[in-house]
Amino acid sequence: MTLLLASILLLAQSPTQPHKIPLRNTFVVAAESVIDDADRTNVKADDTHFDPQMQQLKSAQSNLDHMVAEDGEREVVDATSNLVFAISACHIQSKSGASTAQCEAIVSRARIGAMQAIDKHKSAETWLDGPPA
Repeated sequence: MTLLLASILLLAQSPTQPHKIPLRNTFVVAAESVIDDADRTNVKADDTHFDPQMQQLKSAQSNLDHMVAEDGEREVVDATSNLVFAISACHIQSKSGASTAQCEAIVSRARIGAMQAIDKHKSAETWLDGPPA
């Protein structure tokens, strides 16, 4: 479990560099969908509730991955992949009965990294241009 937590901590701490060229709007919207699905995924839910949420998240991630057309978009996919991995790892930790405070903080940092990758943030339920605060 310690190795798993160390792995997600390392991924979540990897800085995401802003992309150099503008991303395609359809690609950004797909990335926003991954982040939104991640927000709706409850890491503390039992498998009956978590599995469909995670399946939706993985489907959105797969769709985004298939849309990649340039290096800048690959960086976004890497950032959202880190988020998906962190959520999965945190759910495993939750199932073991261990505290999830640290892994939930890692999920939060991975979420911020994904938003930085698309140079967007959310205010309430609305996506806005610019990095997260």
